Amino acid sequence: MAKSVILSNGNLNIGLNDHGLVSDFYFPDNAYENHTLDQNMFHKIGVRVDNKLSWLDDEGWKFSSEYFEDGLISRTTAINQSLQIKLESKDAVLYDKDALLRAVKVTNLVDYNREVAIFFHQNFSINSSKHLADTAQFIPDHPAILHYRGKRAFVVAAQILSQVSSTHHEWQSFDQHTVGLFGIENKEGSWRDAEDGELAGSNVEHGQTDSVIRFKTNLEPHQVAQIQYSIACADDHELAFAISNKVSGWLFQKELENTHRLWQDWLKPAHKFAQKLDHKYQKSFVQSLMVSKSHLSHTGAPIASNDSEMLNHARDDYSYCWPRDALFALWPFVRLGYDQELIKFFEFCENIMKPEGFLMHKYLPNGELGPSWHPYAQYNGDKNLPIQADETAGIIFLVAQFYNKFHNTELLKRFYKSLVKPMSDFLVEFTREDGLPIVNYELWEMYFLSSTYTTSIVYAALNSAAELARELGKAKDALKWQAAAEKMQITARKELFNTDRGYFYRGILPDESKDQTIDTSSLYGAFIFGLFDFDSYEVQQSLRTLEERFDVDQNTGVPRFENDVYYRQNNDVDGNYWIITTLWRAEFYIASGDIEKAKSIIDWVLDRASSTNILPEQIDPENLNWHSVAPLTWSQAEWASALLDLIAADE
Repeated sequence: MAKSVILSNGNLNIGLNDHGLVSDFYFPDNAYENHTLDQNMFHKIGVRVDNKLSWLDDEGWKFSSEYFEDGLISRTTAINQSLQIKLESKDAVLYDKDALLRAVKVTNLVDYNREVAIFFHQNFSINSSKHLADTAQFIPDHPAILHYRGKRAFVVAAQILSQVSSTHHEWQSFDQHTVGLFGIENKEGSWRDAEDGELAGSNVEHGQTDSVIRFKTNLEPHQVAQIQYSIACADDHELAFAISNKVSGWLFQKELENTHRLWQDWLKPAHKFAQKLDHKYQKSFVQSLMVSKSHLSHTGAPIASNDSEMLNHARDDYSYCWPRDALFALWPFVRLGYDQELIKFFEFCENIMKPEGFLMHKYLPNGELGPSWHPYAQYNGDKNLPIQADETAGIIFLVAQFYNKFHNTELLKRFYKSLVKPMSDFLVEFTREDGLPIVNYELWEMYFLSSTYTTSIVYAALNSAAELARELGKAKDALKWQAAAEKMQITARKELFNTDRGYFYRGILPDESKDQTIDTSSLYGAFIFGLFDFDSYEVQQSLRTLEERFDVDQNTGVPRFENDVYYRQNNDVDGNYWIITTLWRAEFYIASGDIEKAKSIIDWVLDRASSTNILPEQIDPENLNWHSVAPLTWSQAEWASALLDLIAADE
């Protein structure tokens, strides 16, 4: 189930599913150690009324979710017409503390008094592990439930607002609890203990553990019960309890308000730009930026996606930093005037760059090398670096965008020495005799060739590096990199366009033959990075050929390339529509001045977004269902970039 809500502060990252339930729980890093890492693991919420118990993932509930317009705070509403109960939850990960806060309102929708029990269930697989070594125990002095393993500690606490006199209200803790096992010894989970409305009161368990807490209250007609629920996280038990204490009682609302205020401050530049857009785009623009921000690790690494749902269909998820995705994730941040996010990312790159000046395939947010399917040798025995050269080139390009925006010479001097020069020197060496990049894996990570897209961004990177060198008076470097870029462009213009069919080749294969697949990235790279002039016959004709091939008169969305099998449901179609590639078409039309055509594409994408303006990686061309991950940071960022292009076109 795709995520409806992402909440994060860079350390703690929480994903809520379509039922408003916690289904991803990353800590202590935005994408590292998912403590609910299982297709069937999520924290349940249930209501028992009139001797009937219903969990929010049961049939009969209708849900709606939305973000606040000025902060990464969500509101989820669940209504059960059969039970005549409404739940509303205001949720946030605190900006400056590692805690999830949920302010829950339970409303009695009938015209008579009822006794209502509300259950909150938690299950963890701590350290992304099922080694049966977790502990859950009730702590009476707090009171709270402590889940822990090793250095990871999670303190679950909750209170209900109770009237203790005619003029006085107090926050009182849950009235029942239990801990137990799930997934082993024929145990489904402690939530089963709630079915009769009463919890057993077990105080400790170890192994594969979970827990449940209960509130019971009498609600008059249309009366609302207010519950505040928190999970405090730390790598030390005492620290976790200290955080929990800081968000309990009357402090709870103050912490929510503080987080809201800090998000408002951060969003000021985004709102300034949003006001320049058509009203229908403003909310989605701001919220896409919030979702992108939610995927930035405290280390500076942008994470591709934290939606673990894809583990139902694949070996691994997207909880890594791809330097390529990072370029596109951070590009709109530069344009909006955010600098700290860029500086932290460049510092991250300083730590992960190889001494030779290149970046590897992908990384964990702590800088450790991520898993890869790129070999050091091909089937014919040829040796190669298991890299995608565009990922190295993208960092140089981003440094140049950063400098052009902020003109910070001192930072330029630093990043020139640590990143630009070693990376640019590597890219010059990483070229064929004719000047094109040596064969390597292209941006889709599937094909081994000297691709048009990679050539385009390497060309832009070397041009950018030469400009930065001239800024610092490094004439020798500038001449070297400029010469390499010019040679690359000359060869590209001779070799990478199919004059017979009127489109860009995907690239040149190791045997020197041409990969003739129509690939949207070839066109996008050629025009956005200036390898070919935008008004050139090659660029303009490539778009016409691409649109004819993918029948855009009938289908607004476009796939990555011909015969794309990734998550494809029907072999009769070329492939799923990608949000990224579809928005590239919109950006092309903005550049050409056809704003109405661009807006028709942008509107199509907006219609594919969730109520929280989350965008997936892929759209099924037959039923328009989502596939792969949601959200995808690149999709969210590309949406922001397209809207920024609209703004720029009007100025």
